[in-house]
Amino acid sequence: MKKKKSWKERVVFGLIMAVLIVLAIIELVPFLWMFMSGFKSNAELLLEPFKLPEEWLASNYRRAWTNGIGGYLLNSVFVTAISTVMTLVFSIMAAYPIARIRFKYQKASLMFVLSGLMLAPMVAMIPLYKILIGTHLYDTYLAMIVPYVAFRLPFTIFLIWSFFMGIPKDIEESAIIDGCSPVGVLWKIFVPLSKPIISAAAVLAIRTFWNELMFALCFTQSTRLKTVPVGLLSLKSSMETEWPVLVAGLALSALPVVIIYILFQKQLIRNLTAGGVKG
Repeated sequence: MKKKKSWKERVVFGLIMAVLIVLAIIELVPFLWMFMSGFKSNAELLLEPFKLPEEWLASNYRRAWTNGIGGYLLNSVFVTAISTVMTLVFSIMAAYPIARIRFKYQKASLMFVLSGLMLAPMVAMIPLYKILIGTHLYDTYLAMIVPYVAFRLPFTIFLIWSFFMGIPKDIEESAIIDGCSPVGVLWKIFVPLSKPIISAAAVLAIRTFWNELMFALCFTQSTRLKTVPVGLLSLKSSMETEWPVLVAGLALSALPVVIIYILFQKQLIRNLTAGGVKG
């Protein structure tokens, strides 16, 4: 039989829920306003920005899509997916030996990885540009993917390394005694146990790659390669003062990331709360 909560506990619970609801509303209002404004006319958006549209103009979204948003979304999905998969695979493969295998330069390897966190991307713009020109990668998908992965690896390796360090050695030793190779231990033991941190690293990487503008703008020039951030700049130029179409483009560009958070939030929260390894 469940114990009834005291009035103090109920008050505290109510206050916490009220604060969370207020925070949720604060987070949701800008998104809802953006999606709603995409259906307005230009006059309604400028003169009555917070009122519901008198006529819901779905044509704004169609115009935004036909003016390039559709292609920009496909490019962003491709670049983000490839960059995220490569970042996770390389990070897992690098974090495991640094965390679990003893070798001469183990600490030096960790410090080398952590030093990458201190390098600002804008500092490497000119050297990267010259490297991409010299390797004939400029104005290709790889001109975005390679720098994305390179600058995301230090942080992701650090996250996964810190989680690998917390996995008990007994599990690893038991697997080796049962005949599992080091590669098998990594992919069959460590990776399944590390789903919480891998999920978190994936979501953070997706958000970073999806919103990245500087490399995509400087290392590509073809229209067919433009991702969402760069494409929105082009859409702004082509639409001039047709702000509802531009807002509709912004809404469409934000939709994939919102969907990813909605689809994977339960799994991510469940893994973070129940997927830890007890020592």
